[in-house]
Amino acid sequence: MKNKFFLLIVLLICILPVMSCKENAPRGDEFSWSPQNDQMVLNSLESRELLSLQISENSPGEIVVIDSIKPGNMHFHEPLYSKDGEYVLFSKSSDKNYQIFVWSVSQKSVQKLVELKFSNLKKLDQRINPFWSPAQNQVIWVDWLAERKSLNSVDIAGKKNQILFQAPCNRLLPVAVPNRNLISFIVQHHENSSMDGLWSIRSNGTDLQQIYKGDEIQAHQWSPDGCKIALNRQIEVKKKDRDKTYQPSELSIADSTGQIESVIFQNDQGIIDFDWSPDGKKIAIVSGPDSLKNLWIIDCAAKSPVKLTFDNLDRYFGWGNTGEIYYTIKEDNNLPAISPDEVELRDIFNSLYGKKRENRLVKLLDFKPNFIEENIRSFSSHPDLDYSAYYKVYETGLFGSPHYCPIIKSPTGELMIARDEGLHRLVADAMYWAGKYHLALEHLNQAFATDFLAEPTIRHLLPDPNLKMQPDSIQKMVVQEKFIDIPLMKLVLILRKMGKIELANRYMGVYREYLNFQLNNKQTFENKLDESNWQLLSTYTLYRAFSEGIQDMDELLESLPEDSAYISTTCVVQAVLAVENGQSDLGLDKLKKAILMLPANDSDSNDFLIILSLIERRLEPGMSDKFMAIGELAISRLSKNEKISEFYEFLGDRYQKKNQSEKAYAAYQQAAAANPDAHEVWEKLFAVAQENKF
Repeated sequence: MKNKFFLLIVLLICILPVMSCKENAPRGDEFSWSPQNDQMVLNSLESRELLSLQISENSPGEIVVIDSIKPGNMHFHEPLYSKDGEYVLFSKSSDKNYQIFVWSVSQKSVQKLVELKFSNLKKLDQRINPFWSPAQNQVIWVDWLAERKSLNSVDIAGKKNQILFQAPCNRLLPVAVPNRNLISFIVQHHENSSMDGLWSIRSNGTDLQQIYKGDEIQAHQWSPDGCKIALNRQIEVKKKDRDKTYQPSELSIADSTGQIESVIFQNDQGIIDFDWSPDGKKIAIVSGPDSLKNLWIIDCAAKSPVKLTFDNLDRYFGWGNTGEIYYTIKEDNNLPAISPDEVELRDIFNSLYGKKRENRLVKLLDFKPNFIEENIRSFSSHPDLDYSAYYKVYETGLFGSPHYCPIIKSPTGELMIARDEGLHRLVADAMYWAGKYHLALEHLNQAFATDFLAEPTIRHLLPDPNLKMQPDSIQKMVVQEKFIDIPLMKLVLILRKMGKIELANRYMGVYREYLNFQLNNKQTFENKLDESNWQLLSTYTLYRAFSEGIQDMDELLESLPEDSAYISTTCVVQAVLAVENGQSDLGLDKLKKAILMLPANDSDSNDFLIILSLIERRLEPGMSDKFMAIGELAISRLSKNEKISEFYEFLGDRYQKKNQSEKAYAAYQQAAAANPDAHEVWEKLFAVAQENKF
């Protein structure tokens, strides 16, 4: 029974903040649309592939793997179609090198153009992604690693590399000038300060000109017609009452020769991003510190900024083809009326249901916002058609990290692109919720490369009773992984919905055999029995199969060898399912049984308070007295538990809410006696005594 409730607490609490830290998360540069409108390139994060897809309303169409990378610190960056749609430019990085490639759409072949090697991973943060030159079939790239930074042009065969500009400076920041055979670039911190500023050069390396002189330019973008430049400048200002200077950011509009025409925006918090509307009349600006970002729209002629967010901008995705803009706003998970404990418990239940919301996608047209999706990490709208592509975050219950699923949205619906086991399992869930049970089963089959309707699959899943289990043995690992990874109960629920009751019962038999096998090898399997129960809680909750879950677990308990620890955790899971299903009375009965099955003063039950809190917040009205009686029962069973003080404090808080001051006072006294160093308990004790004159 060692660490009996360890898995529950780790999975319910610790996993919540960790979920947002997945290594290969969307960055916003995962999609590219072909100029012919019939294809797109997708960076598939879960399968670590760069894919070419035929655009189709009813299916993904032909999928071609352009390239793939191994798991680890390796990434694809910003795929881009050439103007004629014949080639795709992309780059990829590891902790040792940065490589630039082109892929021929017709030949379906990859050509490496450039490779930069480095020993300091931090240098990768300074990379400048390549882009297509205004000249046909040439790529512009920056060597940012050398002491003398260089702006280069290379042909698609990777043979003709030309240095267009080279200088001893800290950074070169280039962009292509629309509708002109020019490249403009910012030079920062040159050895000769007179060289700092904005420059332009033809794609063949001729006609080098300095457009703007000065070190204050941080970024620039040309208007769609190539006639105006938006300049993000940091101007040094010295205030009279301060010794030090500060640098507010301003966005200026200049003509093509670099002459400043107007300043349209100023902000002390800094400008993070900006871009022109398709008609060149407005500019969207992202400003502020990263944790409190805001989005503005400015009419360039009127110079009138309109603030669209209130310190809650999450991500900005740019303009659509009809003048709309797309962005996400953060979900407010810190409402003042909710205590930290209640926020934690709410997040736990959201995780159980796989519906924790972190943001909402906004489509803004004519200053009218429309909330169209939630939990979006990357978004791209088609430049001509009514299509969009995005990465959506799916919480997958209690187990595992969140999954980032690429979705293509057309006028007829959504297509979820699944290329690996995790996403197939995710899409199986989505198909179950949509009532498409045959498709749900199909995706489970693809996830595990098997046919769950075939007889050999069932026989293969049954554990071998003749295995001699030894600690840390290979057999132990195989059985454990097979048992945890294959979602047998999801399969059972899907088969029941398909009307295949006999087959569903056979898989329930497989599951029962696994439990029996683990109970007979309990010392070897350690906490796996507990983990299997929390897997069931996640599955039944995610699929909203509360009554089925309670009944299935009752049948399992009747058919398996009696084991007090397993019965206790099973009853806890049943209690949660019951209260979620609106059966508070049954839930409390199951919770009472779980407590009675605990060994007296079991030190593994230190976190039982979390379970009590979870259930308490989902109880129907009129259940508080029965709940309090169960709390008192828990104390009687765990009177010598090392955290008994917290149990008494828990009861005292509930008595106080019920205006039962004498019972609250007695509970706080017991809590203080059990832990004299609990200062908060003493404060509560004195407050009750003073209020009631005890």
